[in-house]
Amino acid sequence: MNYVKRVVIDTGTLISAAIRVHSVPSLAYQKALRDYEICISEQTFYELATVLMRAKFDKYLNREDRERFVADYKSIAVVYDVSYTVNDCRDSNDKH
Repeated sequence: MNYVKRVVIDTGTLISAAIRVHSVPSLAYQKALRDYEICISEQTFYELATVLMRAKFDKYLNREDRERFVADYKSIAVVYDVSYTVNDCRDSNDKH
């Protein structure tokens, strides 16, 4: 039987991968691109898109490159509908 390997990548990891090309998060992201189906929800994609566009990231990567990262991510990820909310996170912003 052939199973698809799927992964969900934390938004913080994606932001680090976007702004620090040779970092451990970037290497993990590159591996995920090669070896896994990357899964997202509309909520987690929105979180990435809004957080990465904050002005505080201007000093690390220009806005155009951040927009390209977000667009590329959306084009390769598979969007899943979230049918329920998990409330086991310590951070109330990380429920999606």
